[in-house]
Amino acid sequence: GAFRFRGKVIVTDPPHGNAPLKNNTDLAGNIALILRGNGTFASKARNAEACGAVGVIFGNTSEGAFAAEGDGQSVGIPCVMVEKRIYDEVQQNMLDPLAWFAEVDKVEKGSIASAGST
Repeated sequence: GAFRFRGKVIVTDPPHGNAPLKNNTDLAGNIALILRGNGTFASKARNAEACGAVGVIFGNTSEGAFAAEGDGQSVGIPCVMVEKRIYDEVQQNMLDPLAWFAEVDKVEKGSIASAGST
């Protein structure tokens, strides 16, 4: 079955999530929105997890989304990827963050599945 998570969506600082996150207190209990690129998906997810995020939404840098590969090490929070259009809308607060939901079919050892929004 699918796993669902809900929460306020917070854009990470830096946006690529590839360095220690400056807005770590804002991420606690919420969903990290991270832009694709400049690092591995798994290391970015672990950065968000270390800040207390309950999930990660990766924004693709182009249209379409795909199942991204982990690095074989465990990530303890669900992670999904969305296409650039959805990332841009969420980032610009055009989608109600509390209405966001993601369904993840496979979350194990850093595997990341694609998802959508309400």
